[in-house]
Amino acid sequence: MAKYKGYAPGSEFIAYPTLEREDIEYDFFRKESASLGESLVENKRGRIVIRWEFEFYKNFLKAVEKVYGDIGANNVETAVRAAAEEWVKKVSDK
Repeated sequence: MAKYKGYAPGSEFIAYPTLEREDIEYDFFRKESASLGESLVENKRGRIVIRWEFEFYKNFLKAVEKVYGDIGANNVETAVRAAAEEWVKKVSDK
């Protein structure tokens, strides 16, 4: 919490791209409105939009369903994250 000088989140919230749940010190965002506090953290996470050709997209969803049982958002994200982490590790090891 020291890195936010005792006032996170506040009007300067946008300046904190690495806000974590532990950085939120106001009880209102931790207890009374925990879902709002959680959204403050989630909204600072990076996002990537991937556009694929339809055939590859269908094949990807079939593979996700085969491995995870369905094509729910969490399973799709898990599959993409696993592939991305493997690729980053491979590139980092070079």
